[in-house]
Formats: sequence, structure tokens, C-alpha cells
Amino acid sequence: KMVQRGGCREAPRDAFRQRDNGPLRPTQRFYNLQQLSFTPADAFAIPATADKQNINVAAFSNRAQGSAAVHIVNNGGACEAVINGLPDDSLQAVAYVTNATQYAEAQSVILKNGSATIQMPAESFITLIILP
Repeated sequence: KMVQRGGCREAPRDAFRQRDNGPLRPTQRFYNLQQLSFTPADAFAIPATADKQNINVAAFSNRAQGSAAVHIVNNGGACEAVINGLPDDSLQAVAYVTNATQYAEAQSVILKNGSATIQMPAESFITLIILP
């Protein structure tokens, strides 16, 4: 039962308890936030778009350091994505994938002429990190 005080709703005392009485463990949301934390320090948001309706993308770059991050949410089925507009002088990146069965699993990605091709599992969060 929710308790209401002064216009705000207060959660019942047991709302945040572990449901299975097992040890506390990270969830998919934890790994999503961890991937966001991989964004290079002092990076600026840069324009990024996707050509599919069920894909959301955000990009960040620190040109002075030569690092960048592209965060992609795939709300649809598994597909292949080609990411363009990456730094031409970068040759390799790391992609982190989180979904219902993978938790920030790292995969090496080869960059060629400022592009990368990655596999995006269904309903997943992918972070592509380009390091100098």
C-alpha cells in the first residue's frame, strides 16, 4: 500500500527489498549506467542520427584527446549497424553490449575510413568507445 504525504507518494518500506532473499547483485540497468560512464572525460555531445525508427543514438567526442563514444539503444530486433563519421585516423574501438543475457560484454571493433560495422542484438544497449 502506498502512503501519500503532502502531494508526494512514499514507497512502502519493503518496496526495495531483494525479492529472492539472495545476495545483492547488479541488474541490467547497472550495466547500462556503467556503459554510460565509459564516455571520455571532457567529451562534448555531437549530432548523431539513426536511419531506423527503433534505434536511438547519442555521440560524444573529445577531439583534443582523440577519443569518442557512441551510445546506441536498439529497441527492435537483432540487426547489423554501420556507424559512419568516426575519426578517420582511429583504427580500433571497443563495443560494450548489454541486454537480457549480456552484461557490458566487450567486443573488439575494426574501424575503416571512419566507419564501423557492429552486430546489435535485439533490445540491447551498445556503447562504442574510440580511444586515441
